[in-house]
Amino acid sequence: MEDFRIKLNKKTRIYALLFFMSIAGIVLLAAFGKNNSGFNASSGFFGGMAAVSGVNFFKMRKALRDDNVLRQVFIAKTDERTISIERETSAAMFNIIFICLSAATIISNFFSSTVSSTLSICLAFIALTYGAVSAYFNKKM
Repeated sequence: MEDFRIKLNKKTRIYALLFFMSIAGIVLLAAFGKNNSGFNASSGFFGGMAAVSGVNFFKMRKALRDDNVLRQVFIAKTDERTISIERETSAAMFNIIFICLSAATIISNFFSSTVSSTLSICLAFIALTYGAVSAYFNKKM
């Protein structure tokens, strides 16, 4: 349980860092980026990242302060059934996304070569990343 507490403490620090970096990004965008055409998308990204990291920070901090909540979080994170469901869901979602992106690449080729090339590059990046992560875990396990 103490190892889990240490791991949770590290994650809390990372979420706090992400939160403050997001707030700094929003402030910098507000001060210097209003003439930039990507201001709205960038500020939305930083706002979303600040919201998610803030919520996670406060949840983890609450768990670190209360042993009962920490025990519940530990059980939820280490439950074999939940871990198995997450793995199966991730594998199925990867396959669905890969198939849909492949179909979108083929279909977009009839309309725009730029869009088709962009989707092809995204597809290649996903395939290379999958291969690298798969090789890493095959060596690790």
